[in-house]
Formats: sequence, C-alpha cells, structure tokens
Amino acid sequence: MCDCSLIIPTRNRRETLEGTLGRLARLSDCGFEVIVIDNGSDDGTIELCGRFPFVRVIELHENRGASARNVGAEAAQGRVLFMLDDDSWPEPGVIETLVRRFDTRPDLGAIACRVLLADGSGRHDAGGVPGIFFNCGGAVRREAFMQAGGFPSEFDYYAEEYDLCCKLWQADLRVEPHGDLVVHHRRTTVNRDNNRMLRLLVRNNVLLWQRYGPDCRVRDLVDSTIERYRRVALKEG
Repeated sequence: MCDCSLIIPTRNRRETLEGTLGRLARLSDCGFEVIVIDNGSDDGTIELCGRFPFVRVIELHENRGASARNVGAEAAQGRVLFMLDDDSWPEPGVIETLVRRFDTRPDLGAIACRVLLADGSGRHDAGGVPGIFFNCGGAVRREAFMQAGGFPSEFDYYAEEYDLCCKLWQADLRVEPHGDLVVHHRRTTVNRDNNRMLRLLVRNNVLLWQRYGPDCRVRDLVDSTIERYRRVALKEG
C-alpha cells in the first residue's frame, strides 16, 4: 500500500537526479512511491529513471515549470504528497512520520520540514518564508492539494508554494513547520539562470500581493518587494 508519494520534477539534471534516487533507494521507510516528472530533458534522464525500478516517470516533452508537480499529484497513489527537488532528500523515518501526523491531524494541510544544506555545514537553507513550506522539503495532504487546484501554472517557478499556502489557509487548514523532520538540499547550480530567477521572483511575489494582500497594503507590499529584489540584483550583479 502507498501512503506517501514523493513528487520530483526535473529537467536536464541527470547526474544530480541519479544521486538523489540512489539516496531514496536506501531509505528504510515503507509505504511510499517516487514519481519523477520530466520537464523535457534531453540528457538521458528518462533512461536513467529506467535503472531504478521503484521510480514512476512521467515524460512531459516540454518544460512546465513547477506546475509539473500538478501532473505528479494527479497520478499519485499516496494520500500525502511529499514535494522534493531533484537535489533534495529526506532523512530516514521522515516519510513514515509525515504520514502519521497527517492521519492524526485532520486540520493539517501542509508541513514544512527543516531543510539543511547538504554541504556538511549544518546550516539551514535560506530559501522560503518562515511558516510556509517550500518545494525542496514540504508535504501536502493530497485531498487538500487537489481541492485547491494545485500550484498556479502561470508562475513557472518560484513562490508557487506561497500561492498554495494561501489557498490552504482560506480552506481553514493549517500549514506548520515541523523542525524535527529533516530534509537535505544540495542547491545545485546546474541549469540555474539567476537573471531569470530574479525576474520570476519579482513577478510572482507581486502577483501574490495582488491576489491575497489587504487592499490597504497592496501598494506598499508591491513597492517593498521590488525594492528588495532591486537590492539583490545590484548585490549579485
């Protein structure tokens, strides 16, 4: 029986994905499946997945960004969706603990795991906002995910988790950080375009404020978002 579905989108990160799948293969947890959604890779990713018999691979032939996770969620058999990146993996026991907590907490919509950098430093990953999960280490109740419509397809990448969390809150569900559940994240730079990343971060955060921000604060929130990322852009060149 499958209790939890690990959802991993990927694109042209064959070597990175290979390392992640190898770690997942060694987990002692029971009752989970691994679904890899390929966003149009041309580097042998599909052939690689064939070497791991526990992996279900969905080939999209195009890059759908983070909304590829919606395709994985549709195909998932587990009642819990564990969102991972192709460069992140949980510690042993995390999957089974996630399932138990969702089963005993009907008010729980999503769990944010503690994400540590996989560089041996023990440092936390700096991504994400406190109290909101992000997709290299977050779990969502599948029923709630489907009822919310999943991640917004128009976002491509970045801040799509925030949009989903807002919809979960509107459905009177809780999103909680559970710091004892640890996920490791390599933060690979393969196929990472910082200019595109910054553009998407600005656009998607502005969209979020326009959708969910209080009318009296939207203008200030938009302005502060643009200013914050302007400073990031200057710092990073």
